[in-house]
Amino acid sequence: MALLKVFNDISIITDSGGAAVLVFLDLTAAFDTIDHEILLLWLEHLVGLKGAALNWFRSYLTGRHFSVTLNSSFLSSAPLKCGVPQGSILGPIMFSIYLHPIGAIFRKFNISFHCYADDTQVYIPVCNSAMNQLHNCLSELRSWMANNFLDLNQNKIEVLIVGPSAKAQIGVRFLSSFSVFCKPQVCNLGVIFDSNLSFEKQVNSVVKSCFFQLRLLGKLKPLSSSRDLEKATHAFIFSRLDYCNSL
Repeated sequence: MALLKVFNDISIITDSGGAAVLVFLDLTAAFDTIDHEILLLWLEHLVGLKGAALNWFRSYLTGRHFSVTLNSSFLSSAPLKCGVPQGSILGPIMFSIYLHPIGAIFRKFNISFHCYADDTQVYIPVCNSAMNQLHNCLSELRSWMANNFLDLNQNKIEVLIVGPSAKAQIGVRFLSSFSVFCKPQVCNLGVIFDSNLSFEKQVNSVVKSCFFQLRLLGKLKPLSSSRDLEKATHAFIFSRLDYCNSL
């Protein structure tokens, strides 16, 4: 749904003859730097948790320890005063709650956005005033993150300009210092987005993967009956078709 939302919003801009700037933001060790007290504050005042429910989250977050093991050497454990457990169901949910206030920053500058766990995307139609809004928004976002123990990784920012080539070139000039992060294609939640939204690179990638898997299945031919091999091949093809249809 994250992909559909962003794709649909940008398609509306490009279908009307305009161009859009899509910016992918990356956080350094995002899940590991979340401050427990700030998160509990958001849970209480933004989500509305009180009493026992809030204490459950406090118990879940606090009292954790970590240690480092190297070969046969063990370091003494130390208290873990920040971060949320990764690989858990609650981890991405709590991270999204922690980032909830950044929505107000994006809305303040009238910039569309979508957050999915630690993947944040912002996008805006290409025009001079919009580029100024984008710069001011990202500047305020960096300040908010610095005050809340998060680090916006400047080196991993990716920018994609989508739309007619003439408008796209204008967008590159307006982007100023961010133009160095412009790319002809980016990987968005596992799907390759290109500047024309043609998904040609994505289709080629899926086809390449399919041929690779089919070659692996072919190596099983001396070890399997024709019927079993046929079943395995059909199952693989249908799984790939379901994946393509989901796009």
